Amino acid sequence: MQDPKNEKKFTHSALPDPDSFRVWLKKALFELGLKPTSYGPSLGLGKNTLGHFLQGDSRDLRLGTASTLTKDLQEKADKDGKVLAEIEGIPHA
Repeated sequence: MQDPKNEKKFTHSALPDPDSFRVWLKKALFELGLKPTSYGPSLGLGKNTLGHFLQGDSRDLRLGTASTLTKDLQEKADKDGKVLAEIEGIPHA
């Protein structure tokens, strides 16, 4: 077990609110030339899942889905030599 004094403290500010993530996701998809209707299913999401989220249809994404999206989009950006914007409201080291 790790010494509690050495653990990083997790705060709610480490997670973006849905609107901030929505803005970031739109920018990332645009930067990488990806369409929500084809990109979502490539990750096992429904065809309209990302579209509904991006339109703000009172739908949020699960934390695991958001994590998968950020990891995959960052990997695609790295492969393409592109830099994605930071997610607004998230403190960065």
